[in-house]
Amino acid sequence: KGNEIILHLRQKLLLEDIQAALLEALRALKEGFPEEIIVEEIRKIKPLIGQMTGEIGADEILDNIFSRFCIGK
Repeated sequence: KGNEIILHLRQKLLLEDIQAALLEALRALKEGFPEEIIVEEIRKIKPLIGQMTGEIGADEILDNIFSRFCIGK
C-alpha cells in the first residue's frame, strides 16, 4: 500500500532475468572477457524488456522459442 509496487509473477521473473543478464555482463567486463561475450549478455536484455513493456507479443515470443529448435526430416 502507498509506495508498494505490485508486480505479476511474470514481470517479477522477467526482472530477475534482466538482473541476471546485467550481472553476467558486469562480471564478464570485470574479468576482461572479449567484447563479443559482454555484448551477447547485453543483447539478452532487449527482448526481456520488450516483454515487460508489451512491445514483444506472444507470437514473437513463440517464434523466438521455436527458432532455437532444429527440426529435421
